[in-house]
Amino acid sequence: MTIHKIKIVTTSTSQKDTGKEKGLKKRQKREALVSTLRLLAMDKHFKKRTVLIPDACEKYGFVQGNHNLGKLLYFLADMLEE
Repeated sequence: MTIHKIKIVTTSTSQKDTGKEKGLKKRQKREALVSTLRLLAMDKHFKKRTVLIPDACEKYGFVQGNHNLGKLLYFLADMLEE
């Protein structure tokens, strides 16, 4: 599978959102992000790539070194889902 183009469309309304509607929109956005990250993680282009996390990123909870980009994207999706 290869991803060629991703298009995300959002709409806005002129009415004020209620708290419940805002929560729903936030959940929908998070679900869309999780799905997109998982889709990207399965793309063969990203599966073969690595990303270097420098030493300074340990303060953000990331371990220094070379990591598989596909696995990292899938991990981030899992973290956002919980």
